[in-house]
Amino acid sequence: MRTIPLLLLCVLQDRAERFFERITFGKVEPASDEERRVLGVLLKKEHWIEAVRVLEEKIGPFQDGLTVRVGFDWPEDDYAHGGSGEGGGWIRFNLGKLVEYQKKVDQLEKQRREEEAKGRRLVFRVPPARFERMIWHELTHVLQGGLRAPDWFKEGMAVWVSEDPNCLLAFAAAGKKVGSVEATLPDRNETYARGHLFWKWLDSRGLARKVAGATVIHRKAWRSALEEGTGMEWEKLSAQEEEWSVAELEKTRTRAK
Repeated sequence: MRTIPLLLLCVLQDRAERFFERITFGKVEPASDEERRVLGVLLKKEHWIEAVRVLEEKIGPFQDGLTVRVGFDWPEDDYAHGGSGEGGGWIRFNLGKLVEYQKKVDQLEKQRREEEAKGRRLVFRVPPARFERMIWHELTHVLQGGLRAPDWFKEGMAVWVSEDPNCLLAFAAAGKKVGSVEATLPDRNETYARGHLFWKWLDSRGLARKVAGATVIHRKAWRSALEEGTGMEWEKLSAQEEEWSVAELEKTRTRAK
């Protein structure tokens, strides 16, 4: 993350503190040690304040007075779901699914320790997803509100903000290939990874914040924002992005070996 002036950092911190006061958390009693640990991450004040600071630095300010309701009862297959509307913002985590994921992480950590005890080093090519970064991800969707854009655009932005390489590394490890960003992908995680590559391309050109702010804060149409931000028509920019992303994915595979 780029260095920002101390005064601006203080302003962002103050705004984040005040934003946290407008978050309402649903009550839930942990039924297991895994639930307690997952909730410990998702309820920690510092994680929410850091997420807001990062979002306002990378995209722009949340609407003054925006409230957010946080629950732990999301019933679909996603780990969480977030958004906002006239009644404010909302995030619902799938606590059951997150607990199952925590159990898998615990098993991997146990396996790692057992191998180390034998003098062997176990390296995971795809690190576990970070629960605190899910807060960053879902708050991005709150900031996006009713943004009308393709899933790869919205999810790619959220993964770029959260800086969690899990989906991209899984995409690389599975031997997936980069195609047109507009191509339909069979798996939602692949959409995350392909969108992440697109936003990494924008970031490599110093344009990610400009495009994100144009669409999320100023509500410009996503394609127009991209064409204006890059100075290229869609056909040219998408071709350049695809070429860059093919090379970037290969670099990712090489670094993961």
